[in-house]
Amino acid sequence: DKKQLKRDCVKNGQFATPHLNDKLYLHYKGYSKIQNLEEYTGVKALFLEGNGFTKIEGLEAQKECKSLYLQENVLDKIAGLDSMVGLDTLNLSKN
Repeated sequence: DKKQLKRDCVKNGQFATPHLNDKLYLHYKGYSKIQNLEEYTGVKALFLEGNGFTKIEGLEAQKECKSLYLQENVLDKIAGLDSMVGLDTLNLSKN
């Protein structure tokens, strides 16, 4: 949920105010769904590896994101990246 995302940011030395974060470290947290990232509009690097994602979703607000790390999940299809127009690094290995 949104409160857990903010707690994770603070725990990782990031900002509690979502739009101020340019990096988001959500790797190896055991999440099963990508969601509640709408307020994180300034993220340039998004680390989501090692969770349990089966689908790429919830990234519509990540228009400034340049690097997306989704390795070590259980993805079987590349989709849901249309809004990420600035993306130049994508890691999908070990899915």
